[in-house]
Amino acid sequence: DLSKNSRFKIGFEVEKEDDSFCVDYSDVEEEGWTIENDGSLDDCTGFELKSPILPLDNLRKVFKHINKMAQYIDASYSSSCGGHIHISDTKRTPREILKQIKGYEPLIFAMYPFRVEENYCKPKKFERYERDNDKHQALALSANTLEIRIFPSPKNTDVLKFRTELLKFMLENPAKSVATV
Repeated sequence: DLSKNSRFKIGFEVEKEDDSFCVDYSDVEEEGWTIENDGSLDDCTGFELKSPILPLDNLRKVFKHINKMAQYIDASYSSSCGGHIHISDTKRTPREILKQIKGYEPLIFAMYPFRVEENYCKPKKFERYERDNDKHQALALSANTLEIRIFPSPKNTDVLKFRTELLKFMLENPAKSVATV
């Protein structure tokens, strides 16, 4: 956890499948990141890059970490690869965050229309996210974070930085209705 004294926190799960890529675990571990196998990816070419918990209210620090992992984030990917992002707020529960960013939901789904048909990031009627709390829904609640699963694997570091800025904006500017957005 590298987010000491931060109100907003973020964590990344970046899935990649790249047959020309060789993973150097020492580089990743030095920065507090991990690389794991993911059952939804090819055993030989697939990997999931996971970040430490980062301080979302310090974009410079988050972007520095993203830049250090550029060779992994910029690797090739398939349509099976996701780019899940966990967000949290020390002053709100994940359920409260979910309710307070409800107005952004159609915007996010419109940005990634091909993902709404996938079984591992299914959108639901808003009221069902809390009730069902299925791990494979587009917005998944855990005890500590709201996981945004609708994002595909980022093409590169710039895309991941854009998503980071978008989520920070959403946390700082609650919008319970589409009209507000």
